[in-house]
Amino acid sequence: MKRLVETFKVISEETRLRLYNLLIITEKELNGTILAEAIQKPQYAVSKHINFLVRSGLVNARRESQKIFYSISPLTKNARIDILKLFDSLCDDASIFREDLSRLKNLDEKTERS
Repeated sequence: MKRLVETFKVISEETRLRLYNLLIITEKELNGTILAEAIQKPQYAVSKHINFLVRSGLVNARRESQKIFYSISPLTKNARIDILKLFDSLCDDASIFREDLSRLKNLDEKTERS
């Protein structure tokens, strides 16, 4: 029960919820710069909030040279569909999630063209 309470505490903050949602939906490994651009928050804020997700075990971090890449943890992968259904059922207005995902897709397209 304690683990469940701690998990909900971690994702109860909007920025952390948005970051977690992006990682779950995409199932990709994303770096902090891309995440910051996708949710339109400063990189220091993303770094602060993503570290809560890493410490909680919901997100994995992998360093490659100067960048850190984040991905969903095995715990999250196993429950991915259920988590997305939960978010969808509890969210009054999921437009912010759609906007984040749209910005991320636009960033991916720009990167692919470069």
